Amino acid sequence: GEQGVAIDVQGATEQVVLRGNELAERREPGRRVGLRVGADVGELQVESNRIEGFAMALEDRRKK
Repeated sequence: GEQGVAIDVQGATEQVVLRGNELAERREPGRRVGLRVGADVGELQVESNRIEGFAMALEDRRKK
């Protein structure tokens, strides 16, 4: 469908590292997200990743 998420980090997680990943959406972007971070996720390091072709590369739902 038009919706989807490549990587979806959820729950009360801590010290997660996403490094050196390549996420590519080859279809039309629709409403697809490359990386979604849930509201309860703690420390998350996102380094040297390539995210392309998505309607939204990163959706961070944590409270600021």
